[in-house]
Formats: sequence, C-alpha cells, structure tokens
Amino acid sequence: MNDDLNKWKGLYQKNEAKEIDTNALLSGFNRVEKKHRIERIILTIFIPITIMVLIIVMPVISNSYYLVSVMLMSTAMLFILRMIYRNKFSTIELTQKFNNKKFIENKILKLKNRILLTSRDMWIYAILLILGINIGYIEALHYFSWPIRLLGHVGVSGLMIVGFYFGIKNKLKEYDLEIVPLIKQLESLKNEY
Repeated sequence: MNDDLNKWKGLYQKNEAKEIDTNALLSGFNRVEKKHRIERIILTIFIPITIMVLIIVMPVISNSYYLVSVMLMSTAMLFILRMIYRNKFSTIELTQKFNNKKFIENKILKLKNRILLTSRDMWIYAILLILGINIGYIEALHYFSWPIRLLGHVGVSGLMIVGFYFGIKNKLKEYDLEIVPLIKQLESLKNEY
C-alpha cells in the first residue's frame, strides 16, 4: 500500500503543470490592446477626413474616373477600418479567470486574426487603394503621351507595392515578438484543460 502511494506521488510530481506568469500574460494582452486602440482611434479620425479631402479636392461630380477612384479608395479605407474594429478585444483585469477554455480559445482566435489582418487584409486594402489611385490617374495623365502615362501608373503602383511589402513585413516581425509568444502561452494553457 505504501509503495502504491509513493508511486502515485511520483507520477503526480512528474506531471506538474507549468506555472504561467499571469501578470506577464495580462500585461502582454493589455499592451497589445493599448497599441491597437491607439491605431483604431487614429484611423477613426483620419479616414473620414481623408475621404472628405478626396471628395473636395477631386472633381468627383464632373468626371467618372475620379468618382470611381474616390469610391475605391474610400471602400479600401472603410474595409480596413471595419477589419480593425472586428478584431478588437478588450483589456483584461487580474480578476478575470484564465480557467475558461472558451475564453482562452477566443483570445487565441483574436490574436491570430490580428496577424491575419496584417498578412492578408492589408494586401486587399493595398490592391483597392492602388487600383483607385490608378483609375484617378487615367484622367489626370491623359494630357501626356502613352509612355509617360504608363510610367506614371507603373511607377506609382510599384512604389506603393514595395512600401506595403516592407510595411507588412515589419509589422509581422513585430507580431513575432509581441503576439506570437502570447498565442503560444495561451495554447499551452489551453492544452492543460
């Protein structure tokens, strides 16, 4: 009997759960949410202003190219704003429990969606924005010869694609340092249930 108890005691001690630093996990969540909240506020302010400036500056009513251009760029901006608001999550307090598997799965999903927003949705935004700008340039460049017009379209599109590529790449590197460790901690916590 005593040997059985010692055997069970040994098994129990071998299978001790890893201790998760709850404070570090909470501060990581709250740091990520604070940065994303600032992004949401800035975009919520500047996107409507940008759309209004585009409507005022471009002769939208007099030219169908400009109208389509403003509509595509506005759609792109509203699309990315919608995706950012769809993927928001609230800050966590120490009083909330981490023993709810659904809660943990929801946080993992929100964090993965944040990475997906950058890796996939930003490219959709980029394509719509580049397409809108190029359609606007059709009318603006129609006074120039074909080689200059083509150079204008290709040049602006190329610069924007390169800019988006490096911007997205840098943001994903930042997420590798900030969000991926949170996901790993949560997945290890989820696997204990």
